[in-house]
Amino acid sequence: MMKMRDMMLCGLVMLGATTQVRAATEAKAPPSTLPLIDDFSTGPVTINLNGAGQTADLVKTVSTSGARIVGGKRQTSFELPVSGNPFRLNAQLQIKGATASAPAALTTAGGFQMSSRIDIVYGNYVDRPLNVDLRSYDRFRVHFLALDGDQDLVLQTFAAAGDGEWGCSLSSSPYYPVVVDFPFANSPGAALFPVTEIALISQGGAYGYEAGISYIEVVPAGTPQADITCPAITDAIRKRLRPWIATRG
Repeated sequence: MMKMRDMMLCGLVMLGATTQVRAATEAKAPPSTLPLIDDFSTGPVTINLNGAGQTADLVKTVSTSGARIVGGKRQTSFELPVSGNPFRLNAQLQIKGATASAPAALTTAGGFQMSSRIDIVYGNYVDRPLNVDLRSYDRFRVHFLALDGDQDLVLQTFAAAGDGEWGCSLSSSPYYPVVVDFPFANSPGAALFPVTEIALISQGGAYGYEAGISYIEVVPAGTPQADITCPAITDAIRKRLRPWIATRG
């Protein structure tokens, strides 16, 4: 018969083994589970586009990893067409964690009458699929710190059973935060599981814009409405997507 002391030692060994297994399992868990898509607190990015001598379209793409990014990785493209920079000014995109003076955010800085574009891709259906399940939710929600100019905002999902696309034209709101909802019901052909890739496109109008996005999430039915609920994407928005540099759209 096992003595009490031996039983206690055995229990401690088993507990330690269980703790190690749990720790190993947690370490392998995928970063950033839903409902968060990205809060821009991890995976810092700085992209500078030199427009001073611009004679052709400019684009730069950066891939980064972070624990607060769905799937753990984000591909960010910043684009400036030569036709959208008449005064040949410089532009910057930055993704930066919180500081003493500002929250974590994706921000862009442009110039007078500059019209740039952001493409962000999460996952890759070829070799890095997200395989996330959106069926417990009924809309995307994007939180802006402010909107310094009019813009089109588009969200896309990619799945074997059906892709989804949502889009909205947003008016300038430079002094106040704005929260925007994209109901899944507005893209009835979208398969919500398994979603292999999610993309966000933000592009400015003809009079220039600067963006400040604090985070992107999905929310369930019954959540109070945001400041703006977008209707179904229009053909006019789709048409504006096509001439841009990005591979998405």
